[in-house]
Amino acid sequence: MEGKKWNGIGYNKNNTIDFEIKNGNGEFKEYYDNDVIKFEGKYLNGERNGKAKKYYKDGKLKFVGEYKHDKKWNGKVYKYYSDGERFILRKYINGLRK
Repeated sequence: MEGKKWNGIGYNKNNTIDFEIKNGNGEFKEYYDNDVIKFEGKYLNGERNGKAKKYYKDGKLKFVGEYKHDKKWNGKVYKYYSDGERFILRKYINGLRK
């Protein structure tokens, strides 16, 4: 995702509001082409800020934590073994990848 999100409303298949961004602030959901959720979180001043989750195209959790100024700040990135078991690939603490 490039650029800031400032104003907009997104609708789901049921034609109900899925997200709304006003003056760069609000909760946001983004989906892959296959209708699987890609990102859900909060925006502040047009950037990802606050608690968020990112997902792989198959719907498995990729990142859970928080963003600050559109960057992963605190949280964990997950990967999966071929048997589906999840493991922590890396951590972010105060914006630094560990």
